[in-house]
Formats: sequence, structure tokens, C-alpha cells
Amino acid sequence: MTIETKVDELLLHRQEELENAKSAGKKVVGYFPGGYVPEELIYAAGAIPICLSHGGDARTADEALSIMPHVICPFARAQVGEMMLKTNPFYTAVDLVVVPSTCQHMKKIGDFWEYYEGPKVFKLGVPYEHDKDFEVQYFRDRLVALKERLETLTGNTVTDDRLAEAIVVYDRLRSLLKALSLTRRGAGRAIGALDFVRLNHASLYADPVVMADTLEAVLEGLPEAAPGRPRVLLTGPNLVLGDYDVLALADEVGAEVVIEEIFEGVRDYWQTIDQTGDPLDALVRGYLIEKRPAAFMRGSTSKRLEFIRSLIEGFEVQGVLWYQLLCCEFYDEEGSYIETALRDDGIPVLVVESDYHSLDSGQMKTRLAAFVETMAGGPVDA
Repeated sequence: MTIETKVDELLLHRQEELENAKSAGKKVVGYFPGGYVPEELIYAAGAIPICLSHGGDARTADEALSIMPHVICPFARAQVGEMMLKTNPFYTAVDLVVVPSTCQHMKKIGDFWEYYEGPKVFKLGVPYEHDKDFEVQYFRDRLVALKERLETLTGNTVTDDRLAEAIVVYDRLRSLLKALSLTRRGAGRAIGALDFVRLNHASLYADPVVMADTLEAVLEGLPEAAPGRPRVLLTGPNLVLGDYDVLALADEVGAEVVIEEIFEGVRDYWQTIDQTGDPLDALVRGYLIEKRPAAFMRGSTSKRLEFIRSLIEGFEVQGVLWYQLLCCEFYDEEGSYIETALRDDGIPVLVVESDYHSLDSGQMKTRLAAFVETMAGGPVDA
């Protein structure tokens, strides 16, 4: 069975689980990506956490243009489009949606879902500093407020024991994703980028225990890696379920994406949550203090560049593909800085921008082919 088929089965099975769970009175809590909403809190409350992270479909994003301006990024518009269309069973199943206040586009999703009478919305404040006392306390207070909201929704108390158990469940999931990703560091058996990203995205929807069991099985049966292809790091703000054109095109022109560094839509698996001490404090550390700061935070750019450089070295990367969505202001600015810094390091960089319409064009394929030629020692100005 291919990874794509396995993922399709996982998602279909999850839809059936949601229907049965809701019939039994269980609550479904959706949240938007970015890595600031602790699933552990939702899981410990006895609800089903679902990361609402479908994208890549221009028709869904364009649906929202009747009520949203075109200057809102296509991912944010796609989330409002899903609300309007009411055809996606994951989106229609949620009883509460948690919206992290990261970029302005993400905030607007919450505003539109509230105004147009979608499910109830909880806005999770995320500070613009990740390691200062006031901001850390603020984030902890917001997690306490989320905990109380979940307890009201489900009728269950989120005890320390339940929260500690949930942390163990999700730490296992993160650890297995990391182990799977690290197979791509060198020669031997390794998972391909598209298969890894599909599994990563499935982990945002599937039951975490079932997903972890699936990842263990995949680890035991990996194919041999394709040798000799230029090794690429894919980075940028957003890569969500269904937005796979950039990975498919890179593969088609002969590049091997060996690692991704993405803010929204790909589960961050590089660190686990501390399983000792106060579990809520551990979530604050893991989801804010120890997490790499995103582009909307002060002082983020140098830390992200440092991490990208470490990935380039660790995964023997020969070129960087910067993939971003139209109208993503924070990452447009950060991307320019990182592109210049990496070029100074002698690393070829290709910037690709998408509105969910244009990546299947012949022009984009030509640009990617020229990028691969550059990594292989071809024309520098390709």
C-alpha cells in the first residue's frame, strides 16, 4: 500500500470516527496551524482535536473573495471558503475552533467565522515576544482560559494527570515524525518528501495513537533513497494538506527535497514537551519559550536563519527553495533577508510564490529545472 493510499484511508476513517463520536455526544475542537495551540489540552479535556489545515485549492480560496479582500493570503481565504461551502466534513464537525492570534490574516479567519455564524470561536492570544516574563505569563493565562473553555464545552475537568498523559501521547507522535524525517540525512533507506509531508499532515487530523502506530509501521518498511539527486531544503510560511504542487514539481525536475522548515501546516517535531513537573508550565515552555519564534515575533529572523543553516549542514543541502503564499507580508520581508544571507553563504536560493493558481504553469517548471541545473554546477544566473 502506498503512503498516499494509507493517508487517504486514515483520513476517511477519521471522518467516520468523528460522526460516531459526535453521535455519542463527544465534542470536536478545531484549531488553526502555526504550532501555538496545544492539542494536549483538547485531548485531556476528552474532546477530539482537529487541525483545520486544508489548502492548495484555488476554488475554495476564491469562494471567500465575495466577502474578503484579495489582499488576504490564499490560505486564510481558503479557511473562510471552507466555512462558506460547508462541504468538508472535518470543518463542519467542529463544535469550537481555536484561532491563534499570529498574523493579521489568521486573526481575520476568526473574525469572519464569528461574524458569519460558524462554530464558536476561542481566540488564543500569542505574544510578540517568546521569552520575556510578562509575555510568558500572558500566554500561560491564555492557556488557562482555553482550559476553562474546554472544560465548559466538554463537562470534563482537565486534571494534571490527564494533561500529563496527553503529553506522553503527543510526545510519542512527535518523536516518531522526527525519526522518520531524520532518515533523509544520508544514504540508505529514507522516506520521500511528499510521503513525509502527507504523513505529517495526516497527523494533524488522525487519532494520535493510531497515527503513531502507523508511523512505526512506515519506519520499518522504508524504501532505498534515490541517490545522486540535488538535495533541497524547502522553507517558507505555509504548506498545508492539498498544497503539494511545489513538492511534485521539484521531484519532476530531478530535485530531492530532504527537509522542510515550515511555519504553518507542518507539525513541529524537533522537540518534545517536558514530562516532568507542572504539565501546564511544560506546555508554555514547549509551545512558546523553546519553540523557534515565528516571523511575527520580535527577533525571529536571526534565529530562523540559524536553524536553517543547521539544517543545511545536517542534511547536506545544496539549495534552498523558499515557498510562500501571495500577500504574506511577514515572510515576504523575512524571505528577502534569508535569501540574501544564504546566497552570501554560497547556497543557491529559488523563491516561489503561489496564490494556489499558478504552480502548474510551464514557466514555473522551467524555473525549477534551471534551479536544479544551478545546483548541479550549471549556469549561475539560471
